[in-house]
Amino acid sequence: LFACVSPNQNKKYAEPNRTVEFYFDCGGEFALLLEYDPDPNGCDQTLSLVEKAGNEKHQLGWWDLARWHPFCLKPDEFETLLQYWDRFDPRWTQSPVPRLLLFNFVGIEDSETVEALAAAAGSALERLGVRELSNDPAVALRNFLENEGGYEWKFDERRGWLFASGEYDCYSLRNECHAGGEEGTFPFEKYGQLIAAVKTALKNY
Repeated sequence: LFACVSPNQNKKYAEPNRTVEFYFDCGGEFALLLEYDPDPNGCDQTLSLVEKAGNEKHQLGWWDLARWHPFCLKPDEFETLLQYWDRFDPRWTQSPVPRLLLFNFVGIEDSETVEALAAAAGSALERLGVRELSNDPAVALRNFLENEGGYEWKFDERRGWLFASGEYDCYSLRNECHAGGEEGTFPFEKYGQLIAAVKTALKNY
């Protein structure tokens, strides 16, 4: 519960916290957590890396109505994570839900990736029985998957893969532009460890 104060009266009222949490296990040390706040005026979504030992959260990206910074997953990393959850996380085995919950956190750099993600998300919708969005369900998803800022994935020796644009780096924490931490700090080292652990588990599967 959280408390809210009426602007006209000095009284506090208890209201339920309506955040929905989706937990994605990533092996021994880490997990990903999606926190979803439904609201008729616009939903907030926050994706975090969780260190299991101390339950410490590190923000990766978010969607809101003010200053969103969602793009934090490299396309091949996203597919690797989906494979891992399908094989190792019983909550999500054979489920299309993780793809639909997280595809709009993927950083896009080319039209081929847009088409691949849209088609896969469309297939996931069909598996859930959702066909009313359009004749081709993928068509209704392409508006979420546009790259208007000229973003590119570039490898940096110190931090790993960065998602950046020479024009405008606002929509991702995963770049040099946000290294100062004014908007937040991407946990490059811990995220790299998470991806490495997931890849190792899949390789040894």
